[in-house]
Amino acid sequence: RRLSQAAFASILLSVTYTTPVWAACTRASLTSAVDRYLAAQGMGDPASLPLAAKATYAEQFEPADLQKGILTQVLKVDYHHSLLDVKQCETFTELAVTNPAHPYVIGTHLKGDDDVITAINSLITDADDWLFHAGNFMKYAIQDDWNVLEREHRRSREELVAAANAYLDYFSDKTVKVPWGKPCRRLEGGLITGKGVPEDTCRSEEHTSE
Repeated sequence: RRLSQAAFASILLSVTYTTPVWAACTRASLTSAVDRYLAAQGMGDPASLPLAAKATYAEQFEPADLQKGILTQVLKVDYHHSLLDVKQCETFTELAVTNPAHPYVIGTHLKGDDDVITAINSLITDADDWLFHAGNFMKYAIQDDWNVLEREHRRSREELVAAANAYLDYFSDKTVKVPWGKPCRRLEGGLITGKGVPEDTCRSEEHTSE
């Protein structure tokens, strides 16, 4: 499985909060919240979201005006994938918009309480950002296998969080030991490591766009 920067960002975001936030937190309720978010983005209508009276909104991890933000744009979402954290009652969705007029790759974190969304935080990337290529991102991301692992192959939540933190630390310190899988492929923007062979690695120097 690939190491997705967006997926690890979602783990990082989810462990920031220690109190469950959705009153009835189930995969169904989280899926419903994501569906409402995707529909709102497709319509460019943030008012269609079930927002709490004091819901907060951020873009690029900075407070922003929801009525002037990315959710007011009508975007055709060509690819999306969501991580649902039932324990923390939060979600993270990565999506790609490949419209050549203005492509995007967006990662959005939702949290809520009592069937309303209390916070939205979107990380928005486009042509001016590092390694950006929405088409390549979608091409590679859509190949991922997100089927549920057999129990004997699963890692604990603590191990996953430690791996995520090591991965993020690796960007500023290449001496950090990251528990790369074997083989391993890693998608960053529109570039990917690996060539589909058993020797594939996630080390930065192996990036390729082919």
